[in-house]
Amino acid sequence: MPHGIWEHETAGLGAFLTELRRVVALFLRFGGIDFDSDDSAGTRRDALIRHVQAVLADTGGSLLQLIVGDKSAYLCSPAVQVKRLPQVAQVIC
Repeated sequence: MPHGIWEHETAGLGAFLTELRRVVALFLRFGGIDFDSDDSAGTRRDALIRHVQAVLADTGGSLLQLIVGDKSAYLCSPAVQVKRLPQVAQVIC
């Protein structure tokens, strides 16, 4: 369960989880990790994911998926608050 939802529930504010907030989906394309031939790719991927998760958690978001394709890789976050998007982009990039 995402930390923000857990906080709402434990504070007795579960009824307000359906509040409408302006959010955007965040798709972050990244490179520099050779998943096919780099022995340290797993460690580097783990460090990147942990960093992104920490940034998103601080802004009330969460990481949904890592997509690795043959030409590029993406991280997906379903709901980053619009007012926090510049902060997220600055810290992650």
